[in-house]
Amino acid sequence: MAVIKGDLYGPNPDVLYGTAFDDQIYGYEGDDWINLSAGHDTIYGGPGTDTISALGLVYPARGVGINLLQHKGTSGAVKGDSYDSIENILGSQYHDTLRGDNGNNVIAGDDGVDEIYGEGGDDILNGNWWLHDDGLADFLYGGDGNDTLDGGKGKDVLHGGDDDDILLGGAGADRMLGERGFDTVDYSASSKFVRVDLLNGKGFHGDAGGDELKSIESVIGSNFADDLTGGKHAEVLSGIGGDDDIDGGRGADILYGGDGRDKIRGGGGADHIDGGPGNDRLTGDKGNDTFVYKPGYGEDHIKDTKLGHDHIDLSAFHFANAAAVQNLASDVGKGVLIDFGFGDTLLIEHVDVGDLTIGFLIL
Repeated sequence: MAVIKGDLYGPNPDVLYGTAFDDQIYGYEGDDWINLSAGHDTIYGGPGTDTISALGLVYPARGVGINLLQHKGTSGAVKGDSYDSIENILGSQYHDTLRGDNGNNVIAGDDGVDEIYGEGGDDILNGNWWLHDDGLADFLYGGDGNDTLDGGKGKDVLHGGDDDDILLGGAGADRMLGERGFDTVDYSASSKFVRVDLLNGKGFHGDAGGDELKSIESVIGSNFADDLTGGKHAEVLSGIGGDDDIDGGRGADILYGGDGRDKIRGGGGADHIDGGPGNDRLTGDKGNDTFVYKPGYGEDHIKDTKLGHDHIDLSAFHFANAAAVQNLASDVGKGVLIDFGFGDTLLIEHVDVGDLTIGFLIL
């Protein structure tokens, strides 16, 4: 039996290797990296955020099972290992089953079709090691806690579990289930525009192509011209970049266009509509809607306005009173045009300068 120890005298990060025999490995203080080996090993991470890695295990040519909740290795070359004070796992080149504990874990597979379970805590789960994406189909389950699940390439299954999760399916036709909590699908890394329809639970084109979505409350689009449609419930749709087309659907939604010339329609419900920078066309449709306009937003156009129901949020300008806004406004054919200077204008249809009062305006 070999006894392998990290730095005893300070919180320095150690990189430790076991032998082919039954080892005792002590990380002590610091964020340690412990490379797993053959033999029935006993591993103590100690204080700090410690990682065990099965990446170097190539014999036998099979995956590993690691369960931090039970503090042990359950299959493959690590069967019989015991683990204490370990927070993170990097899997092997094969088909692994990796489970966290009730703390905050970072768990990543490598090659192979992996099954990864976060259990409790706020976890980050990745079907592939961040430096290598094998493109195979992985299964990620967040469990309790606010988790981030990243499938990478391939036809992955991402199951958020309880609480508020972020799901990144990546390229490939993925199945993403948020389950309980406020869950987000994130397509910001897509190299092409995406189309997402939460009403029908479908994704099209780019990284969203072929995706199936269920129990999702929020969508983050790409940096291109996306088409995002909400469902029956209150959702958050964010376009980020590009000339986006966003429709909130039936619920009371928060809709954000981001950069670009966006078209945003609230749909049913009391919606919060923020076009972001760029010359946007905004429509509230049904419900008591709030339109947000800020410095640097360009030439925005609000197509429908219902006095007594809708509101215009200009709080970012810090106007002293409504009269200060009226001094910048003029009646035009379609409504009222407010010229803030520096290329920023807001055209509001179906109102006139006299309607720009507290109650309609949020200052």
